[in-house]
Amino acid sequence: MTNMALFAEQQVRADLARLLLAAVEASGRARCDIARDAQIHKDALRRVLAGERSASLGEALRVLAACGVAAAALPRACGAP
Repeated sequence: MTNMALFAEQQVRADLARLLLAAVEASGRARCDIARDAQIHKDALRRVLAGERSASLGEALRVLAACGVAAAALPRACGAP
């Protein structure tokens, strides 16, 4: 992997972490409840929100749905209610 590709991946991870963190904080829900509803381990969610771990597309969509962000717009296949 080139340095530019690595930088781009790190930037995407940081941007996604900021987006998910904002959704979690705006939801007013406890992180453990969001993790349970998103079917992700609470420690994995913590690492995703800190930018220490990449979230898969499915994980990111489930976290957003658990936060109530555009849940009606998410496809049923991603676990949206």
